[in-house]
Amino acid sequence: MFSVYKISGIMSSSTYYGYCVGEDMLESFMKGARRAVDPTIRRGAGDLLRENDSNEDNLTAELVDACTDELEAWCIRNDERSSDIFSITGPSAWPANIAQRASKDHPERVEQWKKNRNINECPSARKAAKLGGFKVSDFKALGEVHGRDIVMKDMDGLNPKQFSEKYDLPINYSIN
Repeated sequence: MFSVYKISGIMSSSTYYGYCVGEDMLESFMKGARRAVDPTIRRGAGDLLRENDSNEDNLTAELVDACTDELEAWCIRNDERSSDIFSITGPSAWPANIAQRASKDHPERVEQWKKNRNINECPSARKAAKLGGFKVSDFKALGEVHGRDIVMKDMDGLNPKQFSEKYDLPINYSIN
């Protein structure tokens, strides 16, 4: 069995998604996090651990899904990574043999991950909306509550994550 998991910490809003064989999700995460002890090397697991005072006790593991097939576990992990603005890592092409199978067997999912990455990396909420990340009706409703001018300024001045956090507005992802 493969466990797809989410790790979050009490000292940051960042999340990390991974998968492992069996059920010991936190142990699997910590193996990767401990390999990333050099703070100059960007590695999602190590970054999340450092954000939480490098203390395993500040982390919680949550089971997202359980699968018998590694390809499905890998795809679910990437679905989650691409559709959570707080995920400290995006979809991964590792291990390469699984990534190749996913490209062949699930090209629509791979395309969705790319779309979600483009939304997440937009410099402004307005640009993310043009890619489908927010709905025009959401902006209109926020304008009625917070004032149109403020929302319009924030649409251009805040990236999607900042905008989502400020207005408690989820980003519109659609995973196939």
